[in-house]
Parts: sequence; structure tokens; C-alpha cells
Amino acid sequence: MDSGLTIILGFVIMVIIISAIKQYSLRKIQYKERMAFLEKGQPLPLNEDLKSTCDTDKEKIGAAKYALSNGIIWIGVSVGIAAAFGLISIILGDKDILVVCALALIPFFIGISYFIKAFFLKKWA
Repeated sequence: MDSGLTIILGFVIMVIIISAIKQYSLRKIQYKERMAFLEKGQPLPLNEDLKSTCDTDKEKIGAAKYALSNGIIWIGVSVGIAAAFGLISIILGDKDILVVCALALIPFFIGISYFIKAFFLKKWA
């Protein structure tokens, strides 16, 4: 059981590290691009971070639908994880595998947070 948990935690850590490296390289490219614009004396283009501050109501409603669909997907993933490990537990007759079903709470709460985000985006639109 310990080796299985180690493998799962290893994959989680690997995903976090890969996403951090990707985010770092993206920010580095954006920095170089901005510096090139400044060296040439050109105005900076409006990027997505700044654009989000001047959203219209239509864009906020679209973002709410997007957040709602993401919430449904994340909760579906959590149900799938719980069902898969529950089925494995039933087939093997090992109740210790049910502890791994607690991992399904992570995507479940991510999905709930997307639902809350969609609610507030619709409320503020």
C-alpha cells in the first residue's frame, strides 16, 4: 500500500513541478517580449491579465459558463476516481484501498470552487 501511495504522490508532485516550469517559461517569454517592445519604443500590447480588468458583461457571462462547465468536469473526475477505487476495493476485497478514495476529494472541491466562481460571476454581471 505504501508504494502505491508513493507513486500517486510522485505523480502529483511531478504535475506541480511541470506546471511551475511551464508558467516560469511563459513569464520569461512575456518579459522578453515586453522588453523588446520597450527597447523599440513601441507601446505595449494589451495582454490577457490587463484585459480582464475591462471585461464587458457579456464576457463575464461567458466566463461564468466556462467556470460552470469546468466545475462539472472536475466533479465528474472526482466521481470517476471514487468509483474506480471503490470498484477495485470491492473486486480485491481490500478495504485499505478505500483510503485512496479520499484523493477524489481534491478534484471534488476544485469543482465546487468553480461552481462558486460561476455563481459570483453571474451575480456580478
